[in-house]
Amino acid sequence: MSLSAFVPTNTQKARATAISAFKRMVELEGVSMEFLHASVLNDSSGKRLATAVDRLGYYLATNEGKNGKLARNTASSYFRNVKLWLFDMYPHLHVDTELILLKQGKTLDKHCLKRENKMTEEQDLTLVPAKDDFLSCPLLTLSVALATQEAPCTSLFDFLAAEHVSLQVAVVTTPVLAAAVSATRSSTPASTCTTVSSSPPQKKPSGGNAKRGEDGMQGHVNRMLKRVAEPAGVAADITSHSFHRGGAQHANGDDHLAAQWIFDRGAWDMTKTNKAFAYITNTACEDRKVARVLSGWDADASPKVIDIAAQDHTTRERHRCLQELLFSTCTGLKEKRLNVSTKELSVLTAYLVRYFPQLKALAPEAPIAARVEEYLEAAQICTADLLAWSMALNEEAAVCAQEQEKTEEKTHTCQDHGHLLAVIEELIASNRLMAARPAIVEAAQLKGKRAHITTEQEQVPISSDREPKPKRRKKQATNLSAAWYEWYSKVPRVWDSSDRQKKSEFRHVLAFMKLFLPQGFALDANAVDYRDQVLDAGSRAEDAVLAFLKARGINAKGAGSVLRALRPLHKSRALDERIYAYKRLLAIGRVEDPAPVDTQDILTIVGHV
Repeated sequence: MSLSAFVPTNTQKARATAISAFKRMVELEGVSMEFLHASVLNDSSGKRLATAVDRLGYYLATNEGKNGKLARNTASSYFRNVKLWLFDMYPHLHVDTELILLKQGKTLDKHCLKRENKMTEEQDLTLVPAKDDFLSCPLLTLSVALATQEAPCTSLFDFLAAEHVSLQVAVVTTPVLAAAVSATRSSTPASTCTTVSSSPPQKKPSGGNAKRGEDGMQGHVNRMLKRVAEPAGVAADITSHSFHRGGAQHANGDDHLAAQWIFDRGAWDMTKTNKAFAYITNTACEDRKVARVLSGWDADASPKVIDIAAQDHTTRERHRCLQELLFSTCTGLKEKRLNVSTKELSVLTAYLVRYFPQLKALAPEAPIAARVEEYLEAAQICTADLLAWSMALNEEAAVCAQEQEKTEEKTHTCQDHGHLLAVIEELIASNRLMAARPAIVEAAQLKGKRAHITTEQEQVPISSDREPKPKRRKKQATNLSAAWYEWYSKVPRVWDSSDRQKKSEFRHVLAFMKLFLPQGFALDANAVDYRDQVLDAGSRAEDAVLAFLKARGINAKGAGSVLRALRPLHKSRALDERIYAYKRLLAIGRVEDPAPVDTQDILTIVGHV
């Protein structure tokens, strides 16, 4: 018997599990335990022991098991038990390496703590429908953003730069333990064999060197505010507040919100000091209260999220048909992170249908209004049906019980005055169009060609006396892969579109993109994974085109700019070999294109190949 018999069983099990993890790490590095033991014994400075433990810390921080990455307490326990086990094996290195290993343990603990904290970037969103103002409804914003996407994208705003990773890790191919062991026979100290290099992200200069569209969400919102401030008549400068804190700090005017709910997510976390603070600032209950206040509700209200499931069967089927057309870029794809669940899309569709009359009244020429009307025509849904659905969904969106009790006392009040006005205006506009159509048909039949010309001549000076139309804002550039995806997957197809300019531009852009697929491509419109096929082929073609242009010093990225850059190259015979190769692939059947035949081969060879 010895004193080790008095060690608790759980402690012994924890020590054995940690040692097993260390041995697995050593095995993955391609080093045997005997070799490592001999190397550490031959190093009196303890640097090789510190290097081995440092590699263990990196392994614990990055390794993923069946349930994901190790929890903070588990990783710290493994690190501590292995450290104590190594100190028992090499007591002569305890003094020299204690401070180094202590610092490594703190670094691992801080990393795991930061990873586990549900900060603003990692915490699940709490979305509450707006009570009064439809413009501040986050569900409507999400539905508009997804419905206007041109191609599948993991980011909600594909035109913004991705966030930079806070830790850049570069692993050298030579395993650290093998390098440390091999250093026993060389004069180079083991400390020079570095495998992990962590460096904080370098901040981009805030001056003119930063490119537009690459400064993230904060810069995008600032540009939008500057654009609308002057037309809105706002005298004071408007800038976005800190995006790291969010809008929770501005909700403290509500008496039902406590102070700790308004602080930043994780602002009161204290390492091994008080777990109560960590619970207060890292749970979702407080976030839901703040979200309700920001959406115009009371902190303890129960707002109802509407859905199309409450409608009758026929209406649900027509809703689903419209939903498939609206959100075709985020459904039916093989990659899961590009898809949005059907249940969530039904909610977003309901809010888009509910607020569409108000959106149309606010901005009749907005892209979302044009897209919804286009899909309504494709789904054979008339405007009257859409307005009826909007009214039904608006009535379904009942307020919470407390608000209902207050509104019952106030009679002769209309809660949805703005929505009713928008629906009435839409009905009036629809009736005017219906009444004007017979008059136009009768005028065309009764009046001759000359009379029609004279009326046009009379209308010219009248139109010239009117105020000049405001300049149309330059539309956002379309990526090549987005143009490819829209050409092959959008319903109705772009080649059947009435927009001749868009049809012509896309036809020529895709004709050039097909030249950069040397192995051809196959798109089966009847296949289950047709959208994935389109997405994959478009991505490969885009990468090849951009690489070709970059090699020639051309930095064009949008579809229009790429087309303008490729046309001179085509005229200068720089693409003749690619055109000849594409024609050969088309002749031997290596190209399966579901587009019409007259759009598949429109480029000619300028010179002789």
